[in-house]
Amino acid sequence: MTQSSDLRARLLTAIQSREHKEIVFHDLDQVPVGSSGYFSPSGQSATRGPYGWVSHDISFAPRDNQVFTSHHGPANDEKLAELLEATLVPENTILVSFEAVTDSESDWDNETLVSQPLDPFEHAGPFRVSWEIDSDEDISPARAAANVWTQSFNRGTDQPSPDDACVFTVTDSKTGTNLTIDLSDPTYAGLFN
Repeated sequence: MTQSSDLRARLLTAIQSREHKEIVFHDLDQVPVGSSGYFSPSGQSATRGPYGWVSHDISFAPRDNQVFTSHHGPANDEKLAELLEATLVPENTILVSFEAVTDSESDWDNETLVSQPLDPFEHAGPFRVSWEIDSDEDISPARAAANVWTQSFNRGTDQPSPDDACVFTVTDSKTGTNLTIDLSDPTYAGLFN
């Protein structure tokens, strides 16, 4: 489990990276509207507006063979988001989510739930309890779910029964694709003794 101070340090490192502070565009048509920066070699500061380039509130056309370095705008924000995502979700990480419902599943079908703060000691259920566990191994989604069942939950190497809370949502951290795996299903019997 990542400690919050470690995560904070990793995020600060990503934010301080120069990779998102100066983005060089050799093709001026690729500069997103709203980007601010400067041209090289002239050093002229400018912003890409919806109808062209603006410098000190005056429209102009850049000279040929100019390079634009963006230091603020959509491209920089996108690069920062990319750096933060790489920090938060390392490559080859599979996120395994598990949910347990404290009462009948049908209570969650009505879609009329209102989000209000909960008192941690008030008896008001049913509740849906979920948590997430990172699996950094290069394995299949089914194996990731089975490893959580056997190792994190210490449930042994026997296949769970349909009465066990053993349905996992496995998310590919690179694509965001989800797969629901019910480990009690006979399809996954080969993962157990």
